[in-house]
Amino acid sequence: MNDGNEFKKELLQLHLSTFVPLTIREILASGGVTDLMFAQARSYATDIGAHGDAILFSVKHKTAEMMGKLVEVVAVLSFVPGGITLFDVHFEAEIFRKQWGFPEPETDERERREHGGP
Repeated sequence: MNDGNEFKKELLQLHLSTFVPLTIREILASGGVTDLMFAQARSYATDIGAHGDAILFSVKHKTAEMMGKLVEVVAVLSFVPGGITLFDVHFEAEIFRKQWGFPEPETDERERREHGGP
């Protein structure tokens, strides 16, 4: 990877490492991930795919929007068993939940997460 791409990757790692845990905490504080959050993440995936260049390159009026959506998607996906790794950074909501002392999710939510679905 050339120096420019390495720098972009480091910026993405820093951004995600800062904002994904904050979003995970907000989700935990609101009672946990919901089916609606998973549906929203799925809808964002199409938008991120169509405008992914705005994540790697500054695109007026799109970069902030796409980065916000990426943070939200990664935070939601961190609730699936095993979490998610993106740009060599791993996020797993269960680890954060235990660190921060949030209560365990309700039984139906825990069963859903254990079976890998929203």
